[in-house]
Amino acid sequence: MTKPSLFPLLFVCFLLFFLSACGITKDAYDALERDKKRAEDSLQAVISKMASENNALRKDSADMRAELAKAQEREQKLNEEAQKNIADRERKLAMTEKELAARDAKLAELQGALNDALLSFRESGLSVYTRGDKVYVSLSDKLVFPSGKTDIDERGKKALNQLASVLNKQNDIAIQVEGHTDNTPITKLENVKDNWDLSVLRATQVVRYLTEECNVDAKRVTAAGRGQYFPVDAANNERARAKNRRIEVVITPKLGELMQIAKADARKGKSSKSKSAAKSKKKKGR
Repeated sequence: MTKPSLFPLLFVCFLLFFLSACGITKDAYDALERDKKRAEDSLQAVISKMASENNALRKDSADMRAELAKAQEREQKLNEEAQKNIADRERKLAMTEKELAARDAKLAELQGALNDALLSFRESGLSVYTRGDKVYVSLSDKLVFPSGKTDIDERGKKALNQLASVLNKQNDIAIQVEGHTDNTPITKLENVKDNWDLSVLRATQVVRYLTEECNVDAKRVTAAGRGQYFPVDAANNERARAKNRRIEVVITPKLGELMQIAKADARKGKSSKSKSAAKSKKKKGR
């Protein structure tokens, strides 16, 4: 069994002797110990508070880094989407340009064919022109109908035969036949009530002749009466009224088929570019 050490007791005795020699009482010593304890506690509280604040700062810093990473990821996605949208717009713009070019080429081809076929009727009040995405064939009433009648005369039939020869070669067009009158009220025509009635009857007669006698596909043709409300000359004189009495055949290329042509051209161009890029890549690899 180990004997108790006398060192602690000797140390305490020495300490008491030292304190007594120095004139420091036990109460003063206890007070110093209490001050020391309070100082240590206060210091420990400060250290704990600083440690807590440091941990909070580390957490805030980690959160900020995470938010920054998310923001950078969102920015990258937005940039990618923006680039994709720009590419899509450029592709659509290029497609639209191709479609417009195809449409314009079709209109020019159609107008040229009509001009050639109807050239001999130019002096009789016939004109061919393009407006917007349509080709118009305008025939004066004197070219197609006897004065005050709704039946087509022989000269009108010849003009419509020539017109039909062009229309029957075009599978991608829609045709609207419009009757137009002047602003003079109807008074002498039997079974015709007014200008609306006259414009519709004349348009219908032309449609009937084109479809029944010239074999133009009836599914592609529409008859419309415009009456006096779409004059080409608004002047109130006989010359203007003569211009306004007319039949207009409005021919519209079907954009759906033109779009298919444009898309096919675009695909060919894209394929050619891909092949060129592949060849260039092979050359670089060598």
